[in-house]
Amino acid sequence: MAIRSCTAPVEATRFSAEPGTIRADGAVSAGATATSVGLSGDVNGASLTIEPSPIDFGPVRASAQSAPVRVTFKNDGNVPVTITAITQSGTDFVLPVAPLTVNAGGTATGPFALKSGGVGDVNGTITLALDTVLCSGPPPSLAIKGKR
Repeated sequence: MAIRSCTAPVEATRFSAEPGTIRADGAVSAGATATSVGLSGDVNGASLTIEPSPIDFGPVRASAQSAPVRVTFKNDGNVPVTITAITQSGTDFVLPVAPLTVNAGGTATGPFALKSGGVGDVNGTITLALDTVLCSGPPPSLAIKGKR
């Protein structure tokens, strides 16, 4: 008996990916017959987490800059990721200088500080721009706060 081959669309019913693996389950329909299929393969990608999150400087004298807080960027992926820009929603904080590369399976740190200024609560959001798409989703953002 000869084996015939054909190409048919696969409708994915479940998909998951993380660095190192990919898995898709679905069904191929040919007329009244449906056959389940499973696909797997290798995924190269980065996965970035930030600690501590949020950054809380607590009370700081208004006339002095806070002591720096070292923030750790961790890449659980299998390819490096470069943070190409670090921006804030205001101007109250001192940020690490970009670019900052986080190697595959590694960490990198950067100092953050609260600038001296007026009295009151200070809140902001730190946003990262990256050179690659993360397997873990969009680039993480980071809440940052203090009180002068």
